[in-house]
Parts: sequence; C-alpha cells; structure tokens
Amino acid sequence: MDLFSRFPTVILGVFLCSASLSCVHDPETIAQSLIDQSIQAHGQGLLITSEVRFRFREKNYLVNRGEHGYIYERQFVDKGDSIIDRLYSGGDFERIRNKKPVQLPDSLKRSYANSLNSVLYFFQLPYVLNDPSANKRYVGPSLIKGRPYFVVAVTFDQEGGGDDYEDEFRYWFDAENLRMDFLAYCYHTNGGGVRFRVARNQRPYDGLWVQDYDNYRPLGTDTPLDSLAVFWERGALKTVSHISKEQVRVLMRN
Repeated sequence: MDLFSRFPTVILGVFLCSASLSCVHDPETIAQSLIDQSIQAHGQGLLITSEVRFRFREKNYLVNRGEHGYIYERQFVDKGDSIIDRLYSGGDFERIRNKKPVQLPDSLKRSYANSLNSVLYFFQLPYVLNDPSANKRYVGPSLIKGRPYFVVAVTFDQEGGGDDYEDEFRYWFDAENLRMDFLAYCYHTNGGGVRFRVARNQRPYDGLWVQDYDNYRPLGTDTPLDSLAVFWERGALKTVSHISKEQVRVLMRN
C-alpha cells in the first residue's frame, strides 16, 4: 500500500488528483486551505467573539481579540508585588506593578513582550498562522504512527514578523479531522535550537479546542525539521518540557 492510498479521496473542499494535491492548486493555496479548515476544526472563530483566560506556570493569561486587533495580558505575583503585563496588537507593551505603570528600558520591554507573545502565539495555533507576515507552503503528505497527515511549512517576512522572523516552522494536520497534532520549529534567539511538540490532553472548552504539548529536542543541532517526526517515532528525541494549560475559560463578550 503506497502513502497516498492512505489519504481520503476528497479533502479540504478540493478534489485530489490521483496522487497529489498540487495538481489542482499551488502549494500556497493548499496550505491556506488547510489552515483555514484547521482553524474551523479547532473552533477558533470563538477567539473573535470571546475573551479566553487560562493559567500556565503559575501565571494567568488572557487573550482579548477582535476584528481590529488584540490585547494579550499576563498577571502574576513577583516578590509580593502584583504584576500585569499587556501587549497590544500595534506592538505597544506596558507593565503595571501594584496598579502603577512601570517605566522600563526598551530592551526589557522587548524581552517581556516577546515572552508574553510566545506563550499566547502557541496557545492560538493554528489561528495565528493567518497573520499577514506568515508565508505558508504545503510540503506534502506524511504518516506518523500509521496515521495520515498533511504537512505545512511556515516562514515569516521581516516586516511584521517580530524579532524572531527568521524562525521556521512545520505543522502536521490530521488528514481526517484537520486538527494540528504536531509542530516543529527552529529558532535563532537565545543561542538557537530545534524543537518538536506533540499535542496531548486535547479537549474542547465551550467549543474552543485546547491542547497541551510534550516538548522535545533532537540530540544533534542540525536535524532537519521534516525528519523530527521520524526521530520521535523511534524514541530518538529528548524531552525538554511538558506544556499544560489549566483553568481555561471561554467568556463570550456582550
């Protein structure tokens, strides 16, 4: 049995042409269709109409996203002080300590903003893959533990791509339900590295699909992203961390 025979005959609202999606659409069009339908499968239309809160590593996070922008927020206690960090879609960042604004040097603003954005970026996958700076390309089909997936590569433009615009990503979408079960990326900040994430504890909250991750890294530093799933199947990746969201709440806005 060949690889393509494991895939549905009709998927994504387009017809497969014998053995390849690409005979019908170019790789960018296929990738866009996959991502759009995955967003629907994850129930992420709720991100536009709802405020989403969750707890991660002893900090409380909030996503308040509308048609014209978003507010990301993080609340925690530091040495007895109440801290609120806010990042706005225009790029502005503010820190409030004990209800008073804190004056920060640009370097700290950038560092705090990047760490806040990173947590909420991964939480909102695949929705955020429709960011204007994202370049999406269908790579091809893949089998992971005998289950068929569609693979999409994502890179970013320098303009609008943030400090880590040079990072490169791979996403594996289940060929049957279009949910995103795996992702891999290489990054260049803080010394750089390669990571592979496996979704677990997948569950809905009021229609919004939420999932935690096991985070892995290869033993070498030059491992290609497209080979990480194979290494994971072989047990050849090292566990880095477990990423779990708690106390998830989806609050409809009036």
